[in-house]
Amino acid sequence: MFTLDIGGEGRHPEAWNLNISRLQTLGPEKGLPIRRWIFGRSTCLPFADGTVDRIIMEKTPLTRVAIGEMVRVLKPGGEIVLRHFHGGGEHPHGWARKMIRGQVSIGRARLRNQWVEETVIRSVESVELT
Repeated sequence: MFTLDIGGEGRHPEAWNLNISRLQTLGPEKGLPIRRWIFGRSTCLPFADGTVDRIIMEKTPLTRVAIGEMVRVLKPGGEIVLRHFHGGGEHPHGWARKMIRGQVSIGRARLRNQWVEETVIRSVESVELT
């Protein structure tokens, strides 16, 4: 199973980490090379259509272009995991849930010592980009 962590720095050992920086910027390994590193940005994923099983995005800016790219590279029936802070107002994944077609579950997750909003979309079918 191919897991892609967009903006990742190695927190998920099974994932390949897509990042524009080669070095970790957080935690006790700050300044060390990111393991399983792939250079890239969320708005232009360097993968062919339908090649990724699971995508994780934590605390990385979530844009409409990035969502389109995630759905483009995801295999049919794949999974997207979004984890972002909620500073009040609209839920950080509200419009993403409206754009992506699939089975949605909403909850909270703990990243290091902080709680974030978590949206998991399974069996992703398509995206509405309008």
